[in-house]
Amino acid sequence: MLIRRAEDNDMEALLSMSLEFEREACCNGVRANQPSDLEGMDVFVAEESGFLTGYAYGRAITDDKRCVWCEEGKYYELEEVYVRPAWRSQGTGQQLFEQICKEARGQGLHALCLYAVGKDWQRLFRFYIDRLGMTFWSAAMHMTL
Repeated sequence: MLIRRAEDNDMEALLSMSLEFEREACCNGVRANQPSDLEGMDVFVAEESGFLTGYAYGRAITDDKRCVWCEEGKYYELEEVYVRPAWRSQGTGQQLFEQICKEARGQGLHALCLYAVGKDWQRLFRFYIDRLGMTFWSAAMHMTL
């Protein structure tokens, strides 16, 4: 498995995976990305034998004056991680996450946050908290009235 920075010629495959993510309907509110959604983002892909199996993207936030858990409003926001179903539970998501962390540290940042939106919150917790060592910060819930 190769984890690398996405290149311009990866855009079609990235958008295709994003559409797969939307169609899985495993997360509330997820919509397929458009090229403009990835502008200004650090985008990484997982590749196996020339085939893209997943992606992750995020960006540095350097001026969030409302941030109470980071120094000087500076942190890295992981926007999205997606791994195609056939490549899940094989370490692909973890490798993409580790690459994002390496990118954040390379930009001089010492904190990372993400907002996980999945219908299977237990699986999300096992992955992000138990496996990757993140700390739970808050929860957002909703209901239809």
